[in-house]
Amino acid sequence: QPEPGVFHWRSPAGYEYLVTATGTTRIGTPPPRPSPWSIEHEPDPWEDPPPSDPTTDQPLQPELIAWAIAQHTLTNAAA
Repeated sequence: QPEPGVFHWRSPAGYEYLVTATGTTRIGTPPPRPSPWSIEHEPDPWEDPPPSDPTTDQPLQPELIAWAIAQHTLTNAAA
């Protein structure tokens, strides 16, 4: 209550009203809710992230894994 006889009221839906002896005035409106279409809408193709880098998507090669393990073992054993 800002002052005697004046009430600031907010409805459950989010609207704001100023209520006085002379009447009620809506002073605030809640932001619009997203429409069901925008909630359920799948992103357009150009909104999707770009594809991964093909050089990093290659399968691991066993001989490279063996060399990486050997190099790691030798460098850590010397330390």
